[in-house]
Amino acid sequence: MNFLIQIIKKTTTPLLRDYKEISFLKNSLASSQKFVLNAQKRNQEILISNFTEYFPDYTVIHNPSDIPPNVPYILLDPLEGINNMQNGLPFFGITAIIHTPNKPTIGLISLPCLDYFISAQAGEPPLIENIKEGLKNKSKLSTASNLVLVNNVSNNLLTEFPNTSNIRALGSITYALLLMLQGKAGALVIDHANLMGIKICDLFVLNSGGFKTKTQDFYIYSNKKFS
Repeated sequence: MNFLIQIIKKTTTPLLRDYKEISFLKNSLASSQKFVLNAQKRNQEILISNFTEYFPDYTVIHNPSDIPPNVPYILLDPLEGINNMQNGLPFFGITAIIHTPNKPTIGLISLPCLDYFISAQAGEPPLIENIKEGLKNKSKLSTASNLVLVNNVSNNLLTEFPNTSNIRALGSITYALLLMLQGKAGALVIDHANLMGIKICDLFVLNSGGFKTKTQDFYIYSNKKFS
């Protein structure tokens, strides 16, 4: 696991440098979009290069719809929450899922601006590492509040959760997961089309003892059964 973590952390320093430069581009939307897309592409190339070198028998992909059947694969999102970074917000992350048939799946999340790293292995509770303070803690999902986290608020979502005062749209699944695993939110809502988000939440939330509920438009991950 430590070796895998080091591969992900190789991308954090250049990404932090890019984030600091965003403030100089905020007056030009087109420039900041291009800058962040280039950062995403560079991150992807670094991750693919490293994972391919050390895991030559694995297929490295960044589109969940391309997951091959019955073969080992590594699923990457080199910059999750890309719009947040583009707007100068520190709530974005890097994610990787390492899947080997007949072995536990491993998930890795880095939130470089927040100094957090989260790791999980199927069958075990996730581990939350505060890099700056050198602290490691297990998930506190069972103590979570009634706050509901989403990427974007929609009319369909408001039908499921009429009490809108409890809803927060964060624009980042990785940041939402961090808050949820820290016990600061009780539910995370993801639409059916977000395949990467579903893969990540299946691993991190369900291994924390959480629940997954399917509705017409969303999957609801929560610390208690949703009805």
